[in-house]
Amino acid sequence: MVSRRQIQLYNLKYRQKLQHRRAISKSFDLHFKAKQNARQRKCRQRKKEAQKNVAIVPISSSTKIDSRKVEGAKRRRANARKSKNEAEKLLKQVQQLQKENRAIKRLLSQQRSAEVNDVNTTTATSPTHLFINNISPSSKKRATKRLLSEKENLPRGSVSKLRKLGVNLSNNYDPPSSTPSILQKEIEDFLCQDDISKQAPDKKKQLHGKQIRYLLHHLSTVHQRFVTETGNSCHYSTFTRYVPDFVIKPNANDWGTCLCVTCLNPQMKFEKLQNLKSRYSIIKSVLIDGLTDITELVTDEIKTKDFKSNLAILKDEQFTITYSEWIKKKNDESNILVSTKTTITSFIADFVNKFTNEIENLTHHIDRMRQQFRAAKNARQMAMEEDDVATIHLDWSENFKLKQARQDKGAKFKRHGALTMPLFRRNKIISHINVIIDGTDKLLDRWRARPSGQIHTDIIEQCQNLLLEVFGLIAFDYDLETLDNNNSGNKNELTKALRDIMSIFRMVLYAPRIIPIIYLKLSSRHQRAQVTVERYLNKMVEQEMAESPDSIAQRKKTSLIASLVSALQTDEKAEAKKKEEDKKGKIYS
Repeated sequence: MVSRRQIQLYNLKYRQKLQHRRAISKSFDLHFKAKQNARQRKCRQRKKEAQKNVAIVPISSSTKIDSRKVEGAKRRRANARKSKNEAEKLLKQVQQLQKENRAIKRLLSQQRSAEVNDVNTTTATSPTHLFINNISPSSKKRATKRLLSEKENLPRGSVSKLRKLGVNLSNNYDPPSSTPSILQKEIEDFLCQDDISKQAPDKKKQLHGKQIRYLLHHLSTVHQRFVTETGNSCHYSTFTRYVPDFVIKPNANDWGTCLCVTCLNPQMKFEKLQNLKSRYSIIKSVLIDGLTDITELVTDEIKTKDFKSNLAILKDEQFTITYSEWIKKKNDESNILVSTKTTITSFIADFVNKFTNEIENLTHHIDRMRQQFRAAKNARQMAMEEDDVATIHLDWSENFKLKQARQDKGAKFKRHGALTMPLFRRNKIISHINVIIDGTDKLLDRWRARPSGQIHTDIIEQCQNLLLEVFGLIAFDYDLETLDNNNSGNKNELTKALRDIMSIFRMVLYAPRIIPIIYLKLSSRHQRAQVTVERYLNKMVEQEMAESPDSIAQRKKTSLIASLVSALQTDEKAEAKKKEEDKKGKIYS
């Protein structure tokens, strides 16, 4: 706050500067006088206008109110002046106390410096220290090694006395090894199993050079399963410390499929409250600081009880909330209940009731899972310790046939992709640019040959014919004759069969699943088309196999049929012994 004295000093300096400048500059003096005269003239005019208005305005009944307003303004100014004076007094007192404090500190520093000067600071050097500091480093190392070898025979207290002399006889601990321990390696291998975690669909999502994997279960459940399957009874805190960075728990709201409604719904509601705590302060008071996973909450009985009691406070609020959850409902195409993610808007009281029930269900669910793993572990130990007890371990995690089929399908898909996908890359397609241009020119010539007044109503069909023509030439080096002027595509048996298959596929695409299965088995049209396509493909394969190996190896980079023929294996017995990932292909017969 600026004091009145400072304001007066500022005004005095300003007037002195103004007078000095007027004295040294005539132009500034003339300009200043003109501005001063204009200001005074305006002031006189305002006074005259105010006097006229006072004379014209009659005395009304509101003069008492105006007088009260004037008195109120005077009273407020007086109070403000009084507060200002009190503030100035307090400021002066603070400044005075600060000045006294600085003076006391100055005296204390002077007293300390005087005491230091009085005391003789030069201490006598110990002969032992002088001797130890002046011997050679090699002699000091030899003496230290001898003392270490005789450390157990030294009297009590010798180690601390030698440490004061600069000789450390403590145990030398080697730095921790950078290689992972056996337990850490076991935990990492266990978490990388496909039934424990899955890889992120996006290959670009990597952490420290490894692709991110998403956990399929809660970490506490995974720990119990690790103890049961490996027999390594490590503590939960040790297990979590060795979890790799690239194995994370996915965001519940981003999941496109529901693995467990009991686990996902409370986590989604908990994350919704986390997002709303900045908008509603009462939600922020309910949530626990630093807690982001609902599993950490439900595994602690005290935290769960406190959270549910705090959550009940929100029932008195009246605002609405929009959230997502998984529910089982019938699909439009079938009467079977299917888990579907839906968006719901309800009052906060209904949301709290549903969330509380889901927390209780999740608590029991996780407890049951952990009890199952504990029971499996105890059964295994009993079978190992007692002769009259046997334990039968079934694959209760998931159906073995489904798991094996999924693994086979994945290996086959990777093998087929490795053969076919490189042929459709940009640099491979560019080598066939002449084929694409010739087919396009052929279609344009057909359009130009027609009368100018004719409207093309089959452009989509003709573009499909162009696509078939280009695909047949690039993939199989076969002309399907779909763009010939004589409309011979209808006479080509393979082209007709491909069109029949495409029309049937479009017809059954949006039908229920059981209808295409029945139709394809009973349709003679589809069976004839399938037999025709297989016959022509066999001819193409036989024709390609008649080529020399050098020709096949050269053309497999640009031709699909050549790439597939080069993938055929020759030794059936050796191929059967290989893993599914290492298998090359089938035997052509």
